[in-house]
Amino acid sequence: MKILIIGPSLSGKTSLVRKLRAVLKDPVSEMDEELTSLNNGKFPTDNENRKNTLSRKVIRSILNKSSIIFFTNTNYFSATDLRSAKKLDFTILLLNSSIDSLRHRNRLRVQNENYEDLSKWLVGMVDYQNKMRKFGLVDAEINSEQSVENTIKDLLKMIGLQNTKNP
Repeated sequence: MKILIIGPSLSGKTSLVRKLRAVLKDPVSEMDEELTSLNNGKFPTDNENRKNTLSRKVIRSILNKSSIIFFTNTNYFSATDLRSAKKLDFTILLLNSSIDSLRHRNRLRVQNENYEDLSKWLVGMVDYQNKMRKFGLVDAEINSEQSVENTIKDLLKMIGLQNTKNP
């Protein structure tokens, strides 16, 4: 099983990864974890290094996996990368959240969890998703505005694992 799941910040990727690891035997990973691992255990704050060096290493590694469910933020995988993934039999899924939902989640995280304000990046993330859709690179979409549990149920159905133990 080779699944690439793209979602903007605040779409629930980290929560989904945690829950999926509890119910699946297949390896489940996410871009931020891989970047942190490559950067000696610290998330890389140097945007140039993260985007042009470390993420390229992660992408090459992921595309060479025989089995992986991999979550990534928008913009790491270019359209060319996604075309390569499709040629390597990856299924590409999109976590779909409206801009209003992402803005709401952002406000809550900034107020309640001391997170960085990501509002200036959200439109670009949604634009990326729209472009990948337009290019025909998305195999299916999952509504990530629902609960994590329902999002996982939809994801498991989509990848043919609906009989897996409850998330």
